[in-house]
Amino acid sequence: MNDASTSITLPALYAVVRRNAAIILFTIGLAVGTSVALSAATDPVYEARSAVAFNDNSADLQALGIPASPDFQPDKAAAAQAERITRPDVIAEVRRTLRVDLSVQEIQDSVSTQVDPASNLVSIIVEAPTADLAARLANGLAAAVRDDATDRVKARYREGGRAAQRRANRLKGDRNLARRAVFEDQAARLLALASFATPVDVVRTAEVPEGPSSPKPVRNGVLAALLGAILGAGLVFLRQTFDRRLREVDEVREQIDLPIAGFLTTRALGHVAFPGSGDKKPKEQDTEAFRILRTNVGFLDPAGPPKVVLVTSPLPEEGKSTTASGLAWAEAVASRATLLVDCDLRRPTVAKRLGLPASPGLTEFLAGEAEPADILHTVDAGDGSKLVVITAGGHTSNHAEMLVSERFREFLAQVSDVYDRIVLDSAPLLPVSDTIGLLPQVDAVLLCLRLGQTTRDDATAARNALDRFPDATVGMVLTAADKSQRPYYAGSYAYTSLPASERA
Repeated sequence: MNDASTSITLPALYAVVRRNAAIILFTIGLAVGTSVALSAATDPVYEARSAVAFNDNSADLQALGIPASPDFQPDKAAAAQAERITRPDVIAEVRRTLRVDLSVQEIQDSVSTQVDPASNLVSIIVEAPTADLAARLANGLAAAVRDDATDRVKARYREGGRAAQRRANRLKGDRNLARRAVFEDQAARLLALASFATPVDVVRTAEVPEGPSSPKPVRNGVLAALLGAILGAGLVFLRQTFDRRLREVDEVREQIDLPIAGFLTTRALGHVAFPGSGDKKPKEQDTEAFRILRTNVGFLDPAGPPKVVLVTSPLPEEGKSTTASGLAWAEAVASRATLLVDCDLRRPTVAKRLGLPASPGLTEFLAGEAEPADILHTVDAGDGSKLVVITAGGHTSNHAEMLVSERFREFLAQVSDVYDRIVLDSAPLLPVSDTIGLLPQVDAVLLCLRLGQTTRDDATAARNALDRFPDATVGMVLTAADKSQRPYYAGSYAYTSLPASERA
């Protein structure tokens, strides 16, 4: 058997997503719903921006003939000045001027600054519960920082001018006329600069925002959907990692290197394909599935159709008895002499499903307590076809020993001379040894795997058990394989018969 591929193919990924679409859609819906609820419960916040530019006054000083070095790092100067915008005294002045019903701390928490590293431009960003308040505060802060900086610079120039004038006044006599004239000229220039200095310009006033900056339901919904999809994919990955059950046909092919002989739907399980068996009438698609299985079994072995076919599964409740009875029915309606034998001596089901007496049966015959005529039951398979059935019989404690006994071998040899096809419904492979003893005595084995129930480990263990008997031809029957789990070529189409009233 080939090792299962560890790579994830696109069809396998698609199958995983399709199978777990409900989980992903649920997480997306939950995330979007939570986002919508939070957006509805969140008070709107409006954002307004103004901008100020801190000018380099060295050009003004040089224009007046006062030596000054230019500022070669305007961004650092602007960053230092930007800190003044959120100073409590500046904010307190704005609060007083605008008569805002917010505390200094509340305003301070709602204000942030942003410095353009390539210039001396500082943006003032204000968030407020109303659009008008946000714009008023942004413009008020811009004006306040402009006025504060202008007052400080003008005061410095005036103080410099007065200091220069005082130095000039201290110079007496004719010898100091030139020096006194220099200081007087410097004082006049500084006092003149104090009258028109503009260290800060408001380059952008804030406009009243048209809508809130947060919450943004559309953006939040899209992000929530993406987050929900990621969360859903994570849950699917965890489920795929820890859920060992085989769910898709492609998974089975990757895990178990065996030909697939047929598919049965969930609807067919637990019932019998016989229209006249007393069970509810089967759907035509289900009976057709057994006909397909019959055809595929005939081609399992290139040497020719198998005479004795054993049907088993890794564990109970995986559809082996339904498969065995359905295959036997399909063989019978094909005008083949067919014998169905219930070899599951521990948990027999054939007698109950077909409405036959449980004993005498196989156990009584193998114990020498019954003759062949006592255990052979003929069942109407429909359309005039007959199926011969041997039930399991009464309880016994030596199940495995009976099935490997010489009497059972002689029994198989005898019925093989009489019947065209013999179908053995055997016990599951893994829990008991009964079926292991039968494998050397049969021509072909059908291993039933129930999608959504059989695990990878159980399927692999059953495959390994069958590998010890290389002479037996083995095929798989995938049960509970509903339309969504089957490939398009495996029974996804229906072609039913016309009612009699519509026939020509």
